[in-house]
Amino acid sequence: MNKTYKTIIRLPNSSDVLGMYIAQALSHTESTFFTQESASLQVGVHNWPTQHLVTTHQHVRVQNSVPAYQEILLVVQGKIAVTFFDYSNQPVQTILATANDMVFIFSSLHSVRSLIANTKVLEIKQGPVAAFKKSNARISK
Repeated sequence: MNKTYKTIIRLPNSSDVLGMYIAQALSHTESTFFTQESASLQVGVHNWPTQHLVTTHQHVRVQNSVPAYQEILLVVQGKIAVTFFDYSNQPVQTILATANDMVFIFSSLHSVRSLIANTKVLEIKQGPVAAFKKSNARISK
């Protein structure tokens, strides 16, 4: 039985998707992908038995344009609050994430706050980092 559940964060009265929250992402009992096949960053989890083999393979380089930078936060330990904002910098929704929860942030304005001491988060984002830093617009509140 899968304990995982997924919440899509959207702009109110819009089809624009800001992010995705996956509770207990690592507790999934079978291999599954949480993103659509067309997404520029694929996110999934595998639960393999002993001696499972992924045959030798290579990811062939293709010409690809990344429409926007995305990032994934996997809470290893502790608790975080991720707030998603609309295009007018107004908060839309805040997600509270704890150990084994994953937050997938699409190209949306967001903030992240640690809520417990010694919180550990694995962050995965597209590179190169220099391009990311140029595109990383900070908003002061």
